[in-house]
Amino acid sequence: KVRAVAKACFDARTEYKRAVYAVEQFIRKAPAHCRLAGVYVIDAVCRRSRAQLKDRDPFSPRFGKDLATTLGHLDDAEPKDRQSLCRVVGEWAKQGLFGDAVDLAAIPVIARTRAEAQALVEK
Repeated sequence: KVRAVAKACFDARTEYKRAVYAVEQFIRKAPAHCRLAGVYVIDAVCRRSRAQLKDRDPFSPRFGKDLATTLGHLDDAEPKDRQSLCRVVGEWAKQGLFGDAVDLAAIPVIARTRAEAQALVEK
C-alpha cells in the first residue's frame, strides 16, 4: 500500500502541495499504529523525486517545511515504531534528503527515543 500511495503522490507532482498536505493529514489523524506508514510514504516519495527529478524535486523542500511537527505526531506511537522512525530519519540525515534547513536530531520524538534506547543499553 505504501508503494501505491507513493506512486500516486509522485504522479500528482504538478499538485505536489496537495499531495504533501494529504500525507501530513494522514499522519496527523491516523491511529497511532498506522502513522509509521505515512513516514514511509514520505521517504518513498522524496527518494523517488530526488532520483528522477534531481534539482527540480518539489517534495523534499515541501515536506521539510513542517517536518518537525509532522514527526511529532508519532510521539504516542509504540516504542518499536519510534525506533523504526529513528532509523528512517538517520537515513535521511546520511543522504541529506532535507538539506541543512532541517535539524533532524533536534526533533523531540527522535531525541526522546534515542535517550530511551541509550538508557536501556546502559541497564
